[in-house]
Amino acid sequence: MEISKHIDAKGITDEKRWDKLVRNSLYPSFRQNYPYVINRNKTRRNTYPYIFIEDGNDVAGVQYSIVKSKYNLLSAADIIPGFIFRNEPSQALLEFIIEHFLSWTREQKASYSRIHPWLPQSIADKETPYQQFFNEVLTHYGFEAIKEGPHTYWLDLSLSEDDLLKRMTRKTRYEVRQGLKSDIQITCIEDPDREIIEQFWDLYKLLGENKGFRLYPEQKFKEELFLLLETGIAVLFVATYLDTIINMSIASNFGIVSYLHGAINPEFKKLEGCPSPGQLAQWSMITEMKKRDAHMYDMGFCPGPIPDNSHPAYNIWRFKYGFGGTHVQFLPTYGKILHPVKGRFFRYLKKT
Repeated sequence: MEISKHIDAKGITDEKRWDKLVRNSLYPSFRQNYPYVINRNKTRRNTYPYIFIEDGNDVAGVQYSIVKSKYNLLSAADIIPGFIFRNEPSQALLEFIIEHFLSWTREQKASYSRIHPWLPQSIADKETPYQQFFNEVLTHYGFEAIKEGPHTYWLDLSLSEDDLLKRMTRKTRYEVRQGLKSDIQITCIEDPDREIIEQFWDLYKLLGENKGFRLYPEQKFKEELFLLLETGIAVLFVATYLDTIINMSIASNFGIVSYLHGAINPEFKKLEGCPSPGQLAQWSMITEMKKRDAHMYDMGFCPGPIPDNSHPAYNIWRFKYGFGGTHVQFLPTYGKILHPVKGRFFRYLKKT
């Protein structure tokens, strides 16, 4: 394929320039925020942000990263936080980026390469143009889909509160209204407070142990929450009833805002007159982000479009589904073997 001569790439450390591009991109997300990615990856991998310029304008951004095993026997070069496009990408632009990335992987002597596009494959179960477009370009360069893209629900925050309520299931709407009538108080916290984060971890850990879901490692959980609050790209919501914390939740406020973590205090059941706080906590995040002029709210991943009661994550899946969002599935992860022996061995290790 012929690569455009009017596109150039520049490695940058200019945080403001990067975040300006992200905020004005097609699908901006907290996971592409410059300090978030750099700090999150610094203990495991080296990260290299590149901006792509066409006719003097910043049109795309990608963060490359490299992770190496001990003695550098195996290494993987990745695009993890996805592609950032200021406008709908042309074929020439995507080809240029892939060529540039593959050249970089060769310089790094990587064994294997993975690309996580983080663009929607389908919205409301209708396929987007990205599905065929990305698949054709990536397979041309030797990549293949190796893992299905994640699922989520998006809520359109341009709708009125009444319309958002109407889209909910009857049970969810009832729980939200019960919460609104109650004495539950919701407080927004935007400063990194280690004591509050410690309390959040305690509730999160308790919930995980009771429900049997896989927990974030403690240090990673606390550091990530501190970073999200310190960089101003998230808000922590604390629900109290009679001075008792009954729920803690956090949502990003960057681009497409996203529900990240939540934890309920099971002791709420012992408080007289206290309704279940989960739905009200979620509704508070939705309405607060709507007031802040966010356009879309991401419910934070689910196993598929419609809850399956045989699925181990059915309860949290049903909870998210109850808010009436549009089902979205992202593009798959693509992989490419760069070293015939080491690359195949790396892929084998990741599958076992």
